[in-house]
Formats: sequence, C-alpha cells, structure tokens
Amino acid sequence: MTTTGLYPLPALENWNIRLFESLRAAPDASHLCVYLGKLMTELPIYLAIALLMVVIVRKRDWQPAIAIAIALTCTRLIESIVKLYAYHPRPFAAGFGPALVEHAANNSMPSSHATFIWTIAVSMALYRRWKTAGVLAACGAIVAWARIYTGLHWPMDMAGSIVVSALCALLGMLAQQSIRRRRAI
Repeated sequence: MTTTGLYPLPALENWNIRLFESLRAAPDASHLCVYLGKLMTELPIYLAIALLMVVIVRKRDWQPAIAIAIALTCTRLIESIVKLYAYHPRPFAAGFGPALVEHAANNSMPSSHATFIWTIAVSMALYRRWKTAGVLAACGAIVAWARIYTGLHWPMDMAGSIVVSALCALLGMLAQQSIRRRRAI
C-alpha cells in the first residue's frame, strides 16, 4: 500500500513507509510501552514550555522570547500553507494501522507538536543557550518518536518539522535583531 501526495519520489515514499513500520507500535506491544508512547505524544511539550519559562524569567532574557514568538507565528503560517497545497494523509488515514491516540485525519506534514518544540530549541541554540537547546531538542525527539510510535505521523513529517523549525527560528532571530537595531537608532 502506498500513500499519495507530498512525496513524488517513490523511493522517498517507500523509505518513509518502511521506517514508519519499523518505528510504530507492534500489534503485540506491551501495555506499558503503549501507555508511555501515548504519554510522550504530549507531556514533553508541557515540560518544554515550563523549562522555557523558567529560563527566560530567571535570566530576564527577553530577546530569545521575542524571537521565539515571531518564529512560532511563522511556523503556524507555513503549516497552514502546507495544509492547503501539499496534503499528505496521516498513517492511519492511509490504511497503515490504527492510531493509538485519537486524532483527526487531517494533513500530517509537518508535525505541529515537534515543530513547536524544535523551533524553541533551535531558537535557544541560535542565542547560544546550549544546555536549554539540548534539553528542548531531546524533548522534541521524544515527541517525534512517540507520534510515529502511536501512528499519528510519518518519519518524513518529522524531517519536515526540523526544516520548518530551523528556517523559522532563524527568521525569528533575524526579525528580533532588526527590531532591536531599529529601537537603538
């Protein structure tokens, strides 16, 4: 069975399917693994938000916060455009097993959850907040794994999330620096 849409190269689509099938929960997966997979589809997002708030408030470091707000706005715009022009069904909607978490059968690319965390992680890395960026990137990797494991996303959705995150974080930082320079004049 193959999906249609976003990946016009059959080799890329086949790789995406094979990797998905190797990462998703097996039909005989333990209840504990399934429970943890479901939990990790959302929990790291809340941990990332809490960490970000602690870091920004503790250090009173508003420059990354402004850049992150701009970057996240940019990611939502890109996600909306992709949803309009490059539909790709989620694995469960394309017939690749049931999703273990209830979800609408809408466009799969990119993962909003992974994009959210990775945008914050890349933004913090661009501001040389390496420890925070590393923890956030790990949270994003956990969410990415969990969303594939539970059948909500394809591996290529996560690759798309990384690209969108990096691009938007860079745009957010450049916009923030431009705003700061204009205020200094």
